[in-house]
Amino acid sequence: MGLALNWMKENQFTDTVICSDSQSLLRALKHSTADTTDIRSTMDNLRGKIYIHWVPSHSKIPGNEIADTAAKEATKIDGTPTAVTFGSAKSVIKRLIKDPNPTHHVVKETYKHLQKKKEKSTACDSALIPLL
Repeated sequence: MGLALNWMKENQFTDTVICSDSQSLLRALKHSTADTTDIRSTMDNLRGKIYIHWVPSHSKIPGNEIADTAAKEATKIDGTPTAVTFGSAKSVIKRLIKDPNPTHHVVKETYKHLQKKKEKSTACDSALIPLL
C-alpha cells in the first residue's frame, strides 16, 4: 500500500482506487490503528479522494492472479516508472484478461453495481470504502 501511495504522490495522481486483498490492512486503516500511521499520513497529504477496495485473494479470479504476478515483477524493474493513462491500462487489460462470470459473492455484488453505472465516472462508489 505504501508503495502505491508513494507512486501516486510522485506522479501527482488524484481520485484514485486502490485494490487490496489484505483484509487485515484494510481493517487497520478503517480503525486508524497505530501501525497504519505512516500510510494514513501519506494519504492525508495526497490531493483528491482515495478509495480502497477489497478484492478476494487467490479465489479463482483469473485477473487477480495475473495482477499479482505482474505486481511482483514490477518491483524488480530498475529505472524511473512511467505513468500510464487509465485508458491505455484498460485497453491492455481488456485485451489480455478474459474473466469468466464471477462466482465469489463480493465480486458478484461489485460487478452488479458497476454494470448499473457503467458509463458514469462514479461507477465504483457504491462498492468502495472512501477513506478520506
